[in-house]
Amino acid sequence: MFDIWRYRSRLCCVMFFYFAVISVIPVVPVAAEERGQLVDVLVATIDGEPLLLSEASMLLAQQGLAPEVGSEARLSQVKAHLRDVVLARLLEKEAERFEITVNESMVERYIEEVARQGGLTVEALKSDITARGLKFEDYQKQVKRELLRISLLNKTVREKISIVEEDIDTYFRRHPELRPDDGAVFVRQILLPKSEDNLRRIMSMRKRLLKGEAWQVVADRGYHELGYVVVEDLRQDLAGNLKKLKADEVSEVIDDESSYMLLIRSRSVKDGGLSEELRNRIRSELYEDKYQRELARYLGEELPRRYEVDLAIDGQAGVGAPLL
Repeated sequence: MFDIWRYRSRLCCVMFFYFAVISVIPVVPVAAEERGQLVDVLVATIDGEPLLLSEASMLLAQQGLAPEVGSEARLSQVKAHLRDVVLARLLEKEAERFEITVNESMVERYIEEVARQGGLTVEALKSDITARGLKFEDYQKQVKRELLRISLLNKTVREKISIVEEDIDTYFRRHPELRPDDGAVFVRQILLPKSEDNLRRIMSMRKRLLKGEAWQVVADRGYHELGYVVVEDLRQDLAGNLKKLKADEVSEVIDDESSYMLLIRSRSVKDGGLSEELRNRIRSELYEDKYQRELARYLGEELPRRYEVDLAIDGQAGVGAPLL
């Protein structure tokens, strides 16, 4: 069985020339069709199924890595991303095995949401994509594969992960330094450099916060989390403002020599207990850490064991995040 992370070439590089291509594998030529010139190359087999240079180049193109024009240049590019190409095909086969499908309406909704979050119309997004040298049809295929990947990993990895209260308690036993002191409060801060424009901005921010808008949205880059702090340890003006606040209240604009500031106080820690907010934060961290470990195990162990993979070309395994 082939180890996907330790490539070794067990097959020789197979070149198909135009005068012989029909007798070997029926494939549409991807290079010049003159006699004696390279038409297509077998780059790998997966469970005996060939993965050709033309197919590998298409996978790269759909990821925004436009293949070079010449066959030899394309071959070099595929070699550099060989691990990613093979992994992309394995994940496609896994989606087929679990009968996971993505229809056109799902792709359309995803693209509409991308456009909305970018403040664009779908047509404007389409123009932006084509301006960057990627065909919109390839972008749609990329979106479809991304949705397939998400659905697949949800089924094979995420659905199997759970974090129970005992996990959180164990975490704090192992990291006692992270447990906040009794009487500590969780503090969020919005901080802007001093200027007339920023005074108007922070006053507008405060009004929006009082209306119930999310602080992450309102504050943008000026937002910071100070975490759990003991009020008495802060400087006098900040401590005085925090003591006046109840849970989730917003302070008046605090004016010092160089900045304008808003403070937002969350619930306190009392009698050695942990707030639900803190427990949820730790739960999210533990879940993400476990997901990353399970994902690495799935991609590095489970998936390679399920398929017989042979490389037909020498080349470095692609580094970095997989294309899918």
